[in-house]
Amino acid sequence: MNRPRIVQAVGPLLAVAWIATAGAWNAAAQSPTSPIDRVEEDWELIIIAPDAIAEGPQITTSMSPVDSQAGQFIVFNLNYRSQPSFRSGGLELIAYNGEAVLATSTQHTSQLSTANETITWTQSLGVSGGTMRYQIIEGQSTSWGQFGQGSGANLGLTVATSLSSMSGYYPETSVGFSGVGWQANRVKSMKLLRVRYYQGNTLVATDESVRTVSLEQ
Repeated sequence: MNRPRIVQAVGPLLAVAWIATAGAWNAAAQSPTSPIDRVEEDWELIIIAPDAIAEGPQITTSMSPVDSQAGQFIVFNLNYRSQPSFRSGGLELIAYNGEAVLATSTQHTSQLSTANETITWTQSLGVSGGTMRYQIIEGQSTSWGQFGQGSGANLGLTVATSLSSMSGYYPETSVGFSGVGWQANRVKSMKLLRVRYYQGNTLVATDESVRTVSLEQ
C-alpha cells in the first residue's frame, strides 16, 4: 500500500492532501526538524436509528503509532464496553499490546438513544519520554452530551512504550481497523475527517483528506 510522507512546511501550518495513486503528500514546504510525536484525528459518526433491545449499533475506532495491530494500539468503543466483560452502552478505551490488555478507561453507561444523530470527537495519540498517551477530546453527541477531556470526566489512557515517535503512524491504518461490529445497517456513515501532526505543542501539518470507513460486515 502506498504511504504518505511528510515534506517540509512553509510556516507552522501545512495543509496537505493524500493522493492514493501517488502515495505522497502534495505540499510546498520545508521538512520538520524533529520527529512527529503526536497525532490528532477528527471523526464523524452519523447514526440512522439505534436499537436498544439488540444493543446496537456497536462502533469501534483504532489508532496506533505503528502500521499494524501487532504491537501497541488503542481502541475506542462506542455504545458498548468489552472489558472485563461485555456491557452495552457507554464509551470505553482499551490499550493493547498485541492481544494483551494494558489499561482501560470508560465514560458514560447509557445506550445510544437518538435517531439521525451526528457524533463528533477528536482522538489524540502521542509518544514522549517512554510513555504513550491517548485521549478523547471535544466529544459531542445527543445521547451522551459532551464526552472526553474537559466534559466533567476524563477519557484517556497513559501506558509505557519503547517507541520514541509517531513516525510509524498512518491514517489508513486507523481507518482500516475501525468500523461497526454490530448492526452496521443502523449507521449512515463513519468518517475520519482530518488529521493533524504535531512536534511537541507545535502543529506542523494538517491533512484535510476525508477517509470513509467501510460499513460492510
